[in-house]
Amino acid sequence: MSFISGLFPALLLLAVLGIILALHWTIQFRLRHSKRRSPFPENFLRNPGETLRKQIDDTTDDIFTYAVYLLMLPPLSSRDTSPAPTSQEYPKPFQEPHSPS
Repeated sequence: MSFISGLFPALLLLAVLGIILALHWTIQFRLRHSKRRSPFPENFLRNPGETLRKQIDDTTDDIFTYAVYLLMLPPLSSRDTSPAPTSQEYPKPFQEPHSPS
């Protein structure tokens, strides 16, 4: 009786696993051999999310373009910050050139 009582839980476990596997195989067989057709065509025109990915790419391109413009703006718009020349550095207007005498 001791051998049978020790073997009973193992047999019960095998029986439960067998029932679960049989149900799984039955469901898989019925799904595979059913006459139902998938609501989706086999070949999609576009992958899922393709339109959204294109919109994201276009927006990213716009952001990078504006970032480049912002990086180029300061050097292009900066003025020369050196001090203005004094009047001594400019020649006087209508000044006669010096002639060697």
